[in-house]
Amino acid sequence: MKVERWLIRQEPQWLEREQLLNRAELEGIQGLSAAEICRLSQLYRLVSADLARAKTRRLGSSIVNYLQGLTLRSYSQIYQGQHSHDGRKVWCFLQRGFPAVVQQTWVYTALALGVFLVAAAIAWWYGWRDRQFLELLVPPDILSLVESSPSWKRRASCGWDQLWGLSPWPPVPF
Repeated sequence: MKVERWLIRQEPQWLEREQLLNRAELEGIQGLSAAEICRLSQLYRLVSADLARAKTRRLGSSIVNYLQGLTLRSYSQIYQGQHSHDGRKVWCFLQRGFPAVVQQTWVYTALALGVFLVAAAIAWWYGWRDRQFLELLVPPDILSLVESSPSWKRRASCGWDQLWGLSPWPPVPF
């Protein structure tokens, strides 16, 4: 039968592909030689074509699932590289990359921080002075929850605004 001969002929390539993938997943793509990486990409194309043939010929679901898994693993190694699940890349970026970027762009970073802080201060001031503005920004249920809190009343009644006469609301006794 033609299908059986095709399976017997293709199986060694699939096994070779799986062995290369196992090494790439364990050691990273850097652990492979240039010839092995070329062979990996070559076998990826072959396995993808075999998957298409298996689906077209309606071979068993076990063969299709095996080839599909092999193709997906191959794709992630070839096109997406190694994924470190332990956060080493993020940690490396935070240690080296991020400080370098901040040093190179410190003027723009400081300017952005300044604009943010000025906008935050203006929004806080408007929210403190104008109750209607505050109601536009904060949902009523959250606003009533905060205002009913005893700690909020204490802070509102003994804040600096009371000393300077800036608070629009009368002080609340304890």
